[in-house]
Amino acid sequence: MLDSASTLSMAGRRAQRVAAARLLEGTAADWRMLDACPDWVTAGPPAQEALAAYTGACWLADALRACIDGKRLAAVSEAIGSEALHALLKDDSAPVQPPPPRPWLPEPADCAAHLQSCGRALLAWSLPASLRTLVPAALGWAPALESQLHAFDSHPDWARHAAQAGLAHADTTPAPARVDDVDNPEHGDDDSPAGDGLAPTSSSPP
Repeated sequence: MLDSASTLSMAGRRAQRVAAARLLEGTAADWRMLDACPDWVTAGPPAQEALAAYTGACWLADALRACIDGKRLAAVSEAIGSEALHALLKDDSAPVQPPPPRPWLPEPADCAAHLQSCGRALLAWSLPASLRTLVPAALGWAPALESQLHAFDSHPDWARHAAQAGLAHADTTPAPARVDDVDNPEHGDDDSPAGDGLAPTSSSPP
């Protein structure tokens, strides 16, 4: 499991909780679950799509390094950027353990969607157990395939490495505005979103 959220200022943390509360409004989420939401959950569709594509590429890195099909590599380069792909192909920081079974890359026209599918599934898998179903559903993501979850569970070191690499890459990339920007997040001393009229539907911890 990955760390829940990067270090934020008090105002930034409160704004994120408000955005998470809005996203998960009407679900069984409670305050503890809102606090456990990583930054990317409320980052907005453009940032989430870029993160999912790169994270998917990180999971498929071994297959990409072995790929000799220029059209497939060009499709991946178009999805994540040529510099990102070049760096990924030369990255040697992966776990020492044998990599997961090398998946066969789809046709070039399907590579971008495949990266999204793998990346979204891995990001969902990296969430705390209480959020693994709620967050993808709230974002409108299709459920992860059983085969994907089985691969992550069978190779957790590789899965964690790929997810962390995706998040680290996102931290170095300028992010678009969040989906739910909060007006004057510094207003008030309360560090909970309750003052904004937002509250989870459950008060008990997961």
